Amino acid sequence: MADNMDQTLIDLVKVQTTRPARYLPVPARPPHHTARLTLRSFTANDLAAYHELRLQPEVMVFTSQGRPDASPDETRTKLDKLLSPLGDDIYVLAVVERSTGTLVGTVGSHIRADLLGWPALGYMLRREAWGRGYASEAVSGFLEVYWSLPREPAELAVDSSTLPSSAAASAGEGVVTVPEHIAAITLDSNAPSQNVLRKLGFKLVKKWIDTENAPLLPLCFAYSLEKPQ
Repeated sequence: MADNMDQTLIDLVKVQTTRPARYLPVPARPPHHTARLTLRSFTANDLAAYHELRLQPEVMVFTSQGRPDASPDETRTKLDKLLSPLGDDIYVLAVVERSTGTLVGTVGSHIRADLLGWPALGYMLRREAWGRGYASEAVSGFLEVYWSLPREPAELAVDSSTLPSSAAASAGEGVVTVPEHIAAITLDSNAPSQNVLRKLGFKLVKKWIDTENAPLLPLCFAYSLEKPQ
């Protein structure tokens, strides 16, 4: 993989694979418990805690928005989307500390097809929850939920960097059958998230300069994880 790989070099190929079938409506999704955390659907009562999370610059700098929410109304708009029928098309869960009942973050798949063509993983944690292993625990817990969801066959256009070498070599000969993946994109400055992804088995597959985010021009890292057999 080239160290200076550019976004323009995304090479989408058609594959036959699987993906989660239509998700259950947000209120019907069961909670999932890890040793210290509960992953559950959001409710309208989470607005205040969700706003506190989205006010933290250290958290929001690593999101696509890149800044804290300007007001409670902006956070309410974000939460309303999670609770509306639009939220049924993504799978984003609140991360709650079991010992205190405090909402400390979010984790989930926020888009069905990201830049690499696969569903994308993302998470946020309040700065007070950093350094305690919560990120690995939350992401690992979500992956347990995600991989256990019902599957359906799917034909997708995905980046060749996520494919096994044999499948990538055969891509020009027609649609190839490949295992399902989930992807994650981080900034080069977000070393903790890169460590979490590597710890959980994600592989670095692509790097590029985000030329659309001037004048910052951040270096982005794309990771991919194959569905366990």
